[in-house]
Amino acid sequence: MAYVSIEGLTKNFEGKPPTTAVDDLHLEIEEGEFLVLLGPSGCGKTTTLRCLAGLERPADGRIVLGNSTVFDTTRRIDIAPDRRSIGMVFQSYALWPHMTVRKNIRYPLAARHLRDKLKDGSVERIADAVDCGSLLDRYPAQLSGGQQQRVALARGLVSQPDLVLFDEPLSNLDARLRQQVRAELHELHRKRSFTAVFVTHDQSEALSLGQRMAIMRAGKIEQLGTPREVFEHPANDYVAEFIGMSERLELKRSGEGWSCDGQPVQANGNQIPISASDGVVRLRPDDLRLVSDLSELRHSELGLEARVMDVAYGGKHLDVSLRLQASETRINAQVATADLGGHLNRWATGARAIVAFELRNAQYFDLGPALAAMG
Repeated sequence: MAYVSIEGLTKNFEGKPPTTAVDDLHLEIEEGEFLVLLGPSGCGKTTTLRCLAGLERPADGRIVLGNSTVFDTTRRIDIAPDRRSIGMVFQSYALWPHMTVRKNIRYPLAARHLRDKLKDGSVERIADAVDCGSLLDRYPAQLSGGQQQRVALARGLVSQPDLVLFDEPLSNLDARLRQQVRAELHELHRKRSFTAVFVTHDQSEALSLGQRMAIMRAGKIEQLGTPREVFEHPANDYVAEFIGMSERLELKRSGEGWSCDGQPVQANGNQIPISASDGVVRLRPDDLRLVSDLSELRHSELGLEARVMDVAYGGKHLDVSLRLQASETRINAQVATADLGGHLNRWATGARAIVAFELRNAQYFDLGPALAAMG
């Protein structure tokens, strides 16, 4: 296990124009913690991971792993990747095709000359822990994708490294296997308490695996906190979108009330918590309710008139795409089929609807200059 400290980490890539992939990053990871770096492609999360592993050389900064400084520009320290006590699990599995599962798992032990662990059953124990003990004499080509990922996980853990790095390791699995391996990884960390940094762009993975999660943008951390803190209290509009609040409405103060694209917001006297004259409302699709008339709005709901543009059946819900009345603003709602009482055709294409949502289910942000430019 390890305590990791990152101070002022900066990584640039030459090009036209040059790119700053990691920008003066400061981060501390507790011993035994499972930290998730979450963000879109190009936000700097994988580059941060590669700097930790020693696969990229930062332009500036300091990295401390446990009691050892592995990188420091000021002191000109740059420990080679094979001398850092780090295990890594890649997106592509990266198994040696000519080696059996047993030899793939034992490779880090042989490379680090850990002869005692080669003989003490470490390979068999970690293989059993990730449910691939029966596969030790097979070759990678004889394994399914889920089995290959378990082998890669065993290889990353077998030497009991100070830090385990995961680079989107579940993204190549199908949905069922991804959920299964994710649950197995969560249980394995609970039992073994290794220190880990896990990179993903999937918010469901981040929420279920991370003890803390860091939302990244342009090489910086926008918010760092527990999954519940980030999910329930996103720091800004960017974070809200990335943790599932995909529906965005821009509001303008209009007299005593508010409007959206010129349409008055039906607020039933509710006070919208935006202090500026312009603001943003963020919502999740399943927090939206559709009703036929404004009179059906509950006292605590806000409402906007819209027209149904498309409907797709999603099993337990309908995905309803709407356009706000007299505007080009689109919004998507997930309507539970159970709430329709068997009347699945109630919201047909072209139907008029009121998009309603509870005031407490939304997040509200003042629309400053930066957000206005994004919008």
